[in-house]
Amino acid sequence: MSIEETNKAVVRRYIEEVINQRKHELIDDLFAPDLAAQVREHLSGDDPFPDGREEIIDLVAEGNRVMARWNMTGTHRGEYLGIPATGKPVELIGFAVYYLEDGQIVDDLMLLSNYGFLRQVGAAISAPTGE
Repeated sequence: MSIEETNKAVVRRYIEEVINQRKHELIDDLFAPDLAAQVREHLSGDDPFPDGREEIIDLVAEGNRVMARWNMTGTHRGEYLGIPATGKPVELIGFAVYYLEDGQIVDDLMLLSNYGFLRQVGAAISAPTGE
């Protein structure tokens, strides 16, 4: 298996097993120690989408980088972006670039479609006031 396929398998396990199946015990296997602690802390906090699931749309790898694009669906059951729970179903598109070394994720850069979330829950969206 190429390094790209190996790295894609790590990212796929993270999304499918840690995120979707809530197998947090796998965090230490998939992340470098410094990042594992941060991921564990993030995932152990209040989850605004406790039934959230990510469906991988694209997984592209080059060398030590893997780009993932996914579609997350869930119910807004907790505060997110300062918006209290609405109970509404939401769909978010996400992108991330994961950087791997020795079969573990050492860093990531993520972007979510938060504007789409705000529209779906009926939040008022206005231009900044400049203050």
